[in-house]
Amino acid sequence: MNIKEIEQKTGMARANIRFYEEKGLLFPKRADNGYRIYSQEDLQTLKRVQLLRSLDFSLEDIRALQTGEKELCAALQEREAAWARQREKAQRAQEICRAMQNEQVTYATLEAEKYISVAPEAFRHAPSVQEDRLPYPFYPWRRFFARMLDQMLINLLWTAVLSIVFKMSLIHAAKGWELVDWGMAILLTMLLEPFFLHLFGTTPGKWIMGLRIEGSDGKKLSLADARSRTWSVLWRGEGLYVPILNFIRNWKSYRACSQGEMSSWDWENSISYIARDRSPFRPWILAAAMVCIFGMNFICYNIAAAPPHRGKVTIGQFAQNYNAALDFYGLSDERRLDAAGKWTEPERDTIAIIFYQEEDFPQLQFSLDQEGYIREISFEYIQEDAELISRGMKNIACWASYALMNAQPSAHIFSFAPWRLVSDLPNSSIGEDFDLSMFGVRASYQCRQSGYMDMGDMMWPANEADNFLSISFSLAYE
Repeated sequence: MNIKEIEQKTGMARANIRFYEEKGLLFPKRADNGYRIYSQEDLQTLKRVQLLRSLDFSLEDIRALQTGEKELCAALQEREAAWARQREKAQRAQEICRAMQNEQVTYATLEAEKYISVAPEAFRHAPSVQEDRLPYPFYPWRRFFARMLDQMLINLLWTAVLSIVFKMSLIHAAKGWELVDWGMAILLTMLLEPFFLHLFGTTPGKWIMGLRIEGSDGKKLSLADARSRTWSVLWRGEGLYVPILNFIRNWKSYRACSQGEMSSWDWENSISYIARDRSPFRPWILAAAMVCIFGMNFICYNIAAAPPHRGKVTIGQFAQNYNAALDFYGLSDERRLDAAGKWTEPERDTIAIIFYQEEDFPQLQFSLDQEGYIREISFEYIQEDAELISRGMKNIACWASYALMNAQPSAHIFSFAPWRLVSDLPNSSIGEDFDLSMFGVRASYQCRQSGYMDMGDMMWPANEADNFLSISFSLAYE
């Protein structure tokens, strides 16, 4: 039988038949052309459903009868008891109706409390009152984590763009980038969230948490309505991510939702916020998604920190790697290397005191193989009777080591090389030696001095004369 024939034999509307099919009570077969074919068994199922629904059986009860979880006799006894309670309620309602008619009250003179006081619990929990509610999930934490996950995904997208395209990380970004980051969070949310709501009726975070958004007509939101809702959420619910305002808005939204109040951005636009289920697996899926996002952020950081040139490098390529490392970590006041491996003056925004003369600043010495690739880098710095020594020499040793080690093939994005190098390279006092081997490269720094007090970032002369300092550094493949 086709759908038209099954309609005629059951007297049901097509919408009812489709509804019972979606609820898993009916399983018609499909023809090659995709049309449904209904059997005699399907016809009997629909008539049984029709009968049981007329006896006020719920869909869950009917499904339990189909699967054998419930016996029909026991279910009928439950319904008989329920109808008995309904008869008592109907009798009480009849008595109240007669009393109201006998007193000839009008709507304007109706004193509802007079009649409710007879049986207040019955009126408060009447089924008709309980059903007069819009479907709305008052689950504040569930909704909070859904939005948090969406924000994390948007931040991940922006981080990926910065890492892959601009080779930078917001962790070490210059001042002013906080405003750019804030603006991009607003912009990307306004671009992406309405798009997802319009096409899919949900967002990745809401989908994971089992939440869906529809219009009052049960259809997906139009793009204009989705944009209006997203903007309202950003302002009224998130305070445009402004720190203190964000906390206040989130707290007010949480309190309202906990007290069973619809959010203003849904109430004003007649939007239905629907929760599909409360599966215990959703928190675990959320946790797994957050772990994946954190992992992707680590990978993006490593991509951004990766040097422009990898493997064996020439002097010019090493200079580019060295300068790129300084740029990535926001060290704008450090000296850079030119294409020949010579030092250039740093661009300083403020007046800085240089504690060593230009001619005293040690140039890097490069040892090359036959193909012109670097085999070893070194420098020596000797100073006598200097008034003050800065930590410039130690910085050169650390960043040269970082630039060459991070360029090795074994320092790939999954090795977390930048984190390991920054933590393992001893960026400590000038006088502290180090000997470090990582990713097939060995770095050695030695400081010998007399007559100086090591203050960490500086070395002060203890006496006016007879001061001596010698620093030697070498960086070579093992």
